[in-house]
Amino acid sequence: MPLRTWTSPKKAVADGDYPGVPAGSYALKVAVRTTASAADTFEVVVVVENPNAAVDVDWRQMTLDLHGHTLDGAWNADVAGSTGRVTVTPAAAAATLPARGKASFSLRLRRDVGPPAKANMQLTVKGLQC
Repeated sequence: MPLRTWTSPKKAVADGDYPGVPAGSYALKVAVRTTASAADTFEVVVVVENPNAAVDVDWRQMTLDLHGHTLDGAWNADVAGSTGRVTVTPAAAAATLPARGKASFSLRLRRDVGPPAKANMQLTVKGLQC
């Protein structure tokens, strides 16, 4: 399956805002890949990447739109909600992304039984809080 990517809005940091963090704009990248697919379920892995060369970044929450599918399981994250827009909180070990580091979590979803076009739509990243 193709890899879909999303980049968070950039956060501007002025000189002196955070000790040891150079002034600049910082963002995280998110990639979603379907890893398994069956008639009534599918699984995705969501990778959060810190492309910054010298700055560690913490992420707190991610908002996902499940497009009518129903959450059936999650690994390496806590998920609030099971349909529609849900909020994902990373496991403690995955919350801090070191410079050029990555962390991931996985979701298993039950497909929406609606029209085929909707049933084939996976999930969409709607927001990321750092």
